[in-house]
This record gives sequence, structure tokens and C-alpha cells, in this order.
Amino acid sequence: MPGRVPKELEEQMLTFIKEDPPYGPERTGAERTSVGSSVGHTGIYNILEKKGLTTAKVHLEWVGRVSGEITTQDERTRDKEKAKKNHVEANYAGQLIGQGTFYIGCLKGIGRIDHHVAGDCFSSFGAANVYDNKTTKVSTDVVENHLAKKVAPGKIESILTDCGTESTTWHEKAIPTHEVEKTCNRLGIKDTTTKGKHPWTNGYGERLNKTPLDEFYAVAFRKK
Repeated sequence: MPGRVPKELEEQMLTFIKEDPPYGPERTGAERTSVGSSVGHTGIYNILEKKGLTTAKVHLEWVGRVSGEITTQDERTRDKEKAKKNHVEANYAGQLIGQGTFYIGCLKGIGRIDHHVAGDCFSSFGAANVYDNKTTKVSTDVVENHLAKKVAPGKIESILTDCGTESTTWHEKAIPTHEVEKTCNRLGIKDTTTKGKHPWTNGYGERLNKTPLDEFYAVAFRKK
């Protein structure tokens, strides 16, 4: 059919979705655009719909099946309920900072923009910095110039991030050489990451993403 995504591109998309199952069509399209793919979010949604993978939950179940992981609905429900009872505890400011990256959208003449958020898990003080990329260089800039320097003379003890490549690496032996890890070590900050595909572990940072999205970006994009 005219306009249909070629079979080889469809396979590439499914491979990418397998690696990052929580991503929706727009996020997947933005990530793939950065590496030269030309499939838009509508085409990606059609691929997902054809495969019956239109929700993040179904994505995760599908990834489990194709990876040989056998889990029952009871096990998934139990893990989710257990996670709800795990409360992030911080007894004083700077003890734990929840940090994350959030894709905002695409601006004409600029391209994709992301914001990096960080929230103190004790005081609920948060900050968001906007960038036109989400590289390791940006992550180190957030830690060193927008966290450590701005809270001085206060001290940040620990930072919790997800497992994105801008914050860490899957290769355990390479973690000490990752720029974010090196920056944290130099500043005396403990760098910790969530379990893969478990974004609710850093629920503080994930919820903080929603506040500027609802109160600023959504409003601004309606105006212009």
C-alpha cells in the first residue's frame, strides 16, 4: 500500500521498541529521528497497532515473552503492589536528589528539546533545565552547574537516575569511566540508578516531570 512502512524499517522499529518498551509512538519517532530514521509517529503507531502493542504494559509483556521470560499476571501485579509500598525516604535536604530526563517536543528551527529535572526528596524543591539534546555532557552539566554549585554550601549526598545512557551504561565494567559517574565521584556524590524498565522506582522525579509539563509546556504550546 502507498505510504506503508517498509518491512525492513518495521523490523527496526520493533527491535527498538523491544529495547525501550515504555516509549510511545512520539517518543520512539523522536529517538529514531536522531539516528536518521524517517518513520513518523503515525507510522510507528500503525506498526504497534498491527502487532497489538498499543500500551506500555503490553509492550513490557511482549518483551518478556520474546526474551524468554515467563511471568504470570499475579507476579506482575504483586511486583507493582510491592513497588507502591516502597517509599523514598529522605531525612534532610540534599540526602537524595531524584533526577530524570523528559522529552518535551520538537521546535521549528531548533529540533527536539528535552528537560532535565531534579527534585530534592526531602524539601520538594525542584528545578528543570531545558536542552536541545540529552547527551552525557548535558547530564554532567546538570549535576555540576545546576545542582552542586547552586545548593552550595549545602551538600548533595546521593542522586537517583534512571538507566538512560546519558546517566549511566549497561556495561558494568565501564560504569566507573562514565562521565556522570566520574563527575559524581569528584564532587563526593553517590550515584545510584533504578532497576531497568522500573521507572516507578524514581517516582519522585517522574512525578516532577508532570508538573512543568501541565503547568508550563502544555500551556505555552497552546499559545504558540
